[in-house]
Amino acid sequence: MPWQTSTPRFFDVLLGVMRVWDDSNVRPWMTRNQGHDLSLWRRMSHLFDDVWLYFSALWLVPYLAICRQRLPARRPSLSPCFGKGLHKGRKRGLPRAVTTQPLLSLADLRKSLPNGRVLFDGLSLHVAPGEVVAIMGESGVGKSTLLNLAAGLDVPDAGQVLLEGTDLAALDEDARAALRSRMIGFVFQAFHILPHLTLGQNVALPLALLREDPAQNMARAAQLLASVGLEGRAADYPAALSGGELQRVAIARALIHRPALILADEPTGNLDPETAARVLALLVAQLREAGAGALLVTHSDVAAASADRILRLTSAGLVPG
Repeated sequence: MPWQTSTPRFFDVLLGVMRVWDDSNVRPWMTRNQGHDLSLWRRMSHLFDDVWLYFSALWLVPYLAICRQRLPARRPSLSPCFGKGLHKGRKRGLPRAVTTQPLLSLADLRKSLPNGRVLFDGLSLHVAPGEVVAIMGESGVGKSTLLNLAAGLDVPDAGQVLLEGTDLAALDEDARAALRSRMIGFVFQAFHILPHLTLGQNVALPLALLREDPAQNMARAAQLLASVGLEGRAADYPAALSGGELQRVAIARALIHRPALILADEPTGNLDPETAARVLALLVAQLREAGAGALLVTHSDVAAASADRILRLTSAGLVPG
C-alpha cells in the first residue's frame, strides 16, 4: 500500500532536512551566541529521531501482518489428548467420523522399473477407514513399491493415488511431505529407532517435526509407551531393549500423531514367531483404538491372518489371498 512506503520516506527526508539546516544555520548562530542553545537543538534533533523510530515501528506492524498472511497456516495439533485431531471439526480424543469415502484409493496404477520391467499395470485397491489390509507376495513382485506409491514417496507411471480424496500426484514434493507427516504413520521391519535418543524422544519425534509443544509431546509419548507395555521406560535408551520391545516403540511412534493411515513394511520380519504374534496383536489393537486404517506388507501368514482382508500381489495384479 502507498502509505506503507511513503511514511518512512517522509520522516527520512524530514530528518535529513533538519540535520542539514542544523549544520548550515544553527551551529554558526550558536557559535556567535557562545553556544548557549546547543543542548536545546540537540534535544530537538533527538526528538525527531524518536519520532522517526516511533512511526517506523507503526509501519512495521501492518508490514509484519501482511508477511504473516503469506506464510502457510500452522498445522493443527494432532495429539488426541492435547489438541484437536487431524480432521476439521473433530473434537479432541473422539474417534473419527464414519464416512463412506475410502481412506486410501489406488486406481489403475501402472509402475515400471528403469530397466523397463513392468511391476503392475491396472492395479486398483481401496482401503476403508479403520480397515486393515494385508498384502502378500513373493520377493521382488513390487510390494514395497506399492507402499511407496501409497505414501507419495514415489509416483506411478499412470493412475491415481487418493488419500482421503486428495490426489497425491497433484501435489508438489513439499505438499506431499506435509501430508505424509500429518496423515501417515510408518512401521518398518528394521525398527529405525534412533539410538542416541531416549524412548520418549523417539516416540515423540513425529510431533516434534510438526512443531507441537515439547512438554505435551513427552507426556503423550509416555502415555503411548504405557499403552504398549513400556510404562515408565520413557527415559531409557534403545540399547536396553529387546527386538520385540523396539518394535513396540516403533508402533507407539507411528501412532502418536494420530494418523489416518498406517503403512507397515514387514513389521515382524526381525522377530521370532512368539514375539511377532504379540506385536501384531498389539498393533491391531492400537489401530482399532485409534480408528486408523492400515496397509500391511508381509511374507508371514501369521501376520496376514490379523488383517481384515488379505490380498496377494502377483504379476497379474492383486488377487484375493
